[in-house]
Amino acid sequence: MKVSRGISTFAEGRAPARCGLVIGNFDGVHRGHQSVLWHARVATARLGIALVVLTFNRHPKAVLTPACAPTEILPVREKLLALEKCDVDHVVLQPFTRAFASLTPEAFIEDVLVGTLNIAWLQVSKDFRFGAKRAGDFALLAKAGEQHSFTVSRSDTVLDRGVPISSSTIRQVLSRGDMREAERLLGRDLAFAGTVLAAAGARDGKRWLRVRVGYVRPSLVGLFNAQITFNDRTVVDGVVALSGVPGASHREKRIAEIFLDGDAPLPVGRAVRIRILAPCRAFPSDDTCLAHEEDAMEMAGRSV
Repeated sequence: MKVSRGISTFAEGRAPARCGLVIGNFDGVHRGHQSVLWHARVATARLGIALVVLTFNRHPKAVLTPACAPTEILPVREKLLALEKCDVDHVVLQPFTRAFASLTPEAFIEDVLVGTLNIAWLQVSKDFRFGAKRAGDFALLAKAGEQHSFTVSRSDTVLDRGVPISSSTIRQVLSRGDMREAERLLGRDLAFAGTVLAAAGARDGKRWLRVRVGYVRPSLVGLFNAQITFNDRTVVDGVVALSGVPGASHREKRIAEIFLDGDAPLPVGRAVRIRILAPCRAFPSDDTCLAHEEDAMEMAGRSV
């Protein structure tokens, strides 16, 4: 799967072949998203064109209405990995800025969809709005499709037990600590990657790591039982402290603090993968660590 960091880099100086496009935030790339992308894959395969996803680096609300911005189910890197598993050919990861938001609906259609991406087929949700003041809608896209020779398809809402599968629903599930239900709705493990920082050692019998993770505003905040997988495929149990304290800028990533059981190695500079299992009310089986719970959360929220 190819990734373009912005619409302007999509064609890389050459005229792009016509493509099929799906637009969305895709936070979590949950089962609802997976169903939408599967139908898009089938449609584009029939047309013999590539499947392209246009998604955003920063949720639009984080720019336009920061007080109402949702937290992240997955960091951007994990979102890209999940999209690749959905058999997407190309992802355009567009930085969402006020300048981008100020494009008129007509400019978005003519300059982005037609002029740059060269779409032949487009799929959006029934309530999709776009352009300055959210003035563009499905009807405008359908009319533009007739003019510019592209087809517009409306994606259906995917239900689970009669309830729509949505990123908002999964955030609510995470907020009440039901990790297994979150994984069921996601259709995979609730896991993310991180890089071990230099500050690592032992404290009161617990070995610990500080790990930079890709989150900026995580939906997961608190202490969690977890499985940590190292590069050599060693899997150990531990407790992860992840803070939701905002950083100095939207680019600042969170720091997780991981307390490990056993004699696991401390591989500074290496990548690790963290699977969240369940909320942890206290550090397991070691009362001497309880006094450090607040300190762990403070450290996890601190930038380096």
